[in-house]
Amino acid sequence: MIFVTGGTGLVGSHILLNLTRKGEPYKALKRSTSSLRICEDVFKHYNESKSFSQINWVDGDINDIPSLEEHIEGCNYVLHSAGLVSFHPSDLSLLKKINIEGTANVMN
Repeated sequence: MIFVTGGTGLVGSHILLNLTRKGEPYKALKRSTSSLRICEDVFKHYNESKSFSQINWVDGDINDIPSLEEHIEGCNYVLHSAGLVSFHPSDLSLLKKINIEGTANVMN
């Protein structure tokens, strides 16, 4: 089983599309408040709309260690594509929280 973070983003959506096409078993982490629009649009773009419903979404957050532990259990691989991109100085603490602390949480 593969554990995927960031599946609601552009890079993660392409990862999920390829895993779905290959029939690989996976779990895709998303926040309960996440929009699935980007991922759904990626699947539509490649004429794979029917495959979108096959995604095994699990609710959690890379900064919520108990949810990570719960969902990563039983997985052999992790594909970590969650992250935030911003060039606004006011987002610096959020960038660190997500991209540095979140990545450390996934790896630990």
